[in-house]
Amino acid sequence: MASLHIDHFTGCRLRAEGLTAFLLLLLMGVVFIPSSHGQVLISGTQTISQNFNAVSGQTLPSGWRIVYGQPSPVWGTAQTQTTYAASSGTPTSNGTYLWSNSQGTDKAIGVLSQIATHSSVLMQGVNVSGSALNTWTISYSMEEYYRDNSDSRVDFYYSLDGSNWISVSLGRQYMGGTKYNSPVGYLFNAPQTVTKAAFSFTTPDVSSAKSVYFRWDIYVAGPLSQGWGLDDVAITPSYVSVPEPSVLGFLGMGGLAGILTISTHFFRQKTQTTNQSFTS
Repeated sequence: MASLHIDHFTGCRLRAEGLTAFLLLLLMGVVFIPSSHGQVLISGTQTISQNFNAVSGQTLPSGWRIVYGQPSPVWGTAQTQTTYAASSGTPTSNGTYLWSNSQGTDKAIGVLSQIATHSSVLMQGVNVSGSALNTWTISYSMEEYYRDNSDSRVDFYYSLDGSNWISVSLGRQYMGGTKYNSPVGYLFNAPQTVTKAAFSFTTPDVSSAKSVYFRWDIYVAGPLSQGWGLDDVAITPSYVSVPEPSVLGFLGMGGLAGILTISTHFFRQKTQTTNQSFTS
């Protein structure tokens, strides 16, 4: 049987040529690297924006998931698509929705609920910036596609593992005031929008290649229906370093006084030892 022999020099040359070809393809945009298992890539301090208008069908964008009727959701078991989609008609089923206005030009992801329930829209981001991040400035909007007389609000959380959630009180948004506006019913022609102004908070350091999770908990008090969708999310990451304490700051005034006392004592001992005298 014939055998194929490649000497060491030829093998090295072939590997080098293969690497060169890969780099050329990468530069030409031919080689596609997966976006870190469906996460939102956080590449630095650039603002991440999502308005969901590009959603096709009911599948959520990469890095986004949704749950209905769960007060403590887990990222790994959350849905990657909504159960329903509506841009017209009179939907009545409880569950997760891809909402859209009548023209199909504005979309949002959320829920329709006729009972008191917690539902959540979740996002997973992975830090690919090469540096740690720990500060986040976020704004978002809630769009109302069905209105009735039940209070609603959004509570905001973050997590470092996708299951243990930390509340961020600055991210809360009440939507109760919209229930007093008319008309009661479906608002596909002109959804009512409630905008949450930008708020900032810090987390433990999210180092390079690590993930951070954000969660918008949509609470409907019930018993009457409310249809809400999350839209126009903007997330700006950054890093705020903690200054190292100065020597005097670390010692405090008490420590400074101690240094002066020791110095004075040493000076007196030195004077007594050398039998020196000083005159004014």
